[in-house]
Amino acid sequence: MILLTEELEKRFAEVGDQDGKGGDALVIARFFTPDSGWTWYATEYVPADRVFFGYVCGIEDEWGYFSLDEMESVRGPLGLGIERDLHFTEKPLRAALKADGKSYPRTLDEIHQQRLAADEAPKPAPGPGRTSGPPEPAPYDDISPSGTVLPCGCEAEEDGEGRLVITCLCDMHFEQRAVE
Repeated sequence: MILLTEELEKRFAEVGDQDGKGGDALVIARFFTPDSGWTWYATEYVPADRVFFGYVCGIEDEWGYFSLDEMESVRGPLGLGIERDLHFTEKPLRAALKADGKSYPRTLDEIHQQRLAADEAPKPAPGPGRTSGPPEPAPYDDISPSGTVLPCGCEAEEDGEGRLVITCLCDMHFEQRAVE
């Protein structure tokens, strides 16, 4: 199978650099292995180096570069090569992942913005016989699986007291902190 047609190469050139768009980056081509569950969502192509840039779902889900030459030579466990999804139509990464039953990982900033919006929303009135409303959810409780590596590369683990400890490895957070 031809993974990169002239038409696709022209389209990648038209779209150009999508740096900083994250889940809103336009996926131009989708590649997959029919026998091992890997999927590549190509958002950019560098013809001089014959490499794509995009989001890869494999052992881990992450942004990165992937070589056209390697993709053309790789074979899965059943000897099948990587294929281009001939029925794929361009769409933002979030939509492409959703169509595949996956979701784009949220950043801590997105979670924080959601929490701020929830804090500003009116609180429900307490029920009959109660002096306060329902308990507030703990911040970041939706990223609680221990040992989680967050999209920015930071690690999140429970500290034994039910708190999530985020060890920052990027310049987004700068520190280790416990989220209560």
